[in-house]
Amino acid sequence: MNECWVLTIKTSLPNTCESYADMRTDCRVFDSFGKAKAALRETLKSLAFTRNAMFDGEGKMKYFESYIEDSWEDDEPEEDEEFRYNGCLTASRLRTLQAALTKVFAGEDISLPLLEDGDYMDGMLAMEVHTNSVQLMGWDDGPCNGYEPLIATNMFNMVKEGDYYLYLDDMFGKDDCSAELYVDLKKAEIQ
Repeated sequence: MNECWVLTIKTSLPNTCESYADMRTDCRVFDSFGKAKAALRETLKSLAFTRNAMFDGEGKMKYFESYIEDSWEDDEPEEDEEFRYNGCLTASRLRTLQAALTKVFAGEDISLPLLEDGDYMDGMLAMEVHTNSVQLMGWDDGPCNGYEPLIATNMFNMVKEGDYYLYLDDMFGKDDCSAELYVDLKKAEIQ
């Protein structure tokens, strides 16, 4: 059996997604993981470092950045340590995630040393962190108040061959529609 790598990118970018018809799917097949990874990173870099409905042109998700800036004051040093670190989704954790994502979009392999494994929540969002994956989504009062984003990825470190994903929906309490980007890199066998 021969192996191949399938890269699937489904997105509304450069625009928002008002209906399913606004989503475009690009599917490419590669004969090696290295070629597929290079194509994936080139595509992510071109999307994230161009001004569009999701990105600010500098690799940051602009509505995620607005959520951090508008919804959070800087973590105060005198804050209760248990509150800051025991399951609370703080501004510093969100900023760390935004910075890590920017590096992923630039094609870097990184680790998440400042995001400890665990579950974190505020009144609108929940984040689940594992060694090389993160999932952030609307939670509690979030969805009924227009905060129903999705940030889910395991692309922080792509040194080893494997299946990788990146799912972004920037519904951070803004308009009725959001920009969406879904990327999958999967190994397949040709029989």
